[in-house]
Amino acid sequence: MFGMFFFLTQFLQQTHGYGALRTGFAFLPITILILASSALAVRLLPRVGVPRLAIAGGVVTTAGMVWLGQISRDSGYAEGILGPVLLFGAGAGLVFAPLTTSILSRVEPAESGAAAGLLNAMQQVGGALGLAVLVTVATSATAPIDGMSRAFGAASALTATAVVLALVNRRPTPAA
Repeated sequence: MFGMFFFLTQFLQQTHGYGALRTGFAFLPITILILASSALAVRLLPRVGVPRLAIAGGVVTTAGMVWLGQISRDSGYAEGILGPVLLFGAGAGLVFAPLTTSILSRVEPAESGAAAGLLNAMQQVGGALGLAVLVTVATSATAPIDGMSRAFGAASALTATAVVLALVNRRPTPAA
């Protein structure tokens, strides 16, 4: 997620000349879809279960990242960016609730505060490390737009790997 926000911001501002405010508005669809699909995930969780919902969200997120990997200098917002960010936002929202449920469901109530804090800290550390890897991938390209495209491609490989790991390591967890 960190990488998508970082590189898409760079793309919109450097390639299309967006200012900070316009870039912020360009991210509103992601925010709205993350909120909506997170709320949907909470309702679906008891019926669908953690593994299925997390895997479905991961597949949708990966599809958005693969699509973003196709950006070029000519990619406009409506035709080249909006679709992928809608997929990304919907998928990310579907992933958050099941993963948090899965991680915290096996923790004793007295330990839940510490576990939630550790979860948040690891999300930040993972995001920073992932961004470092993606920046390394991006800077290996000769042209900035090629680097951004490579970074989105690498990010899609990482999200696809997470989906595969979720498929391989499926184990029953409480739905809610």
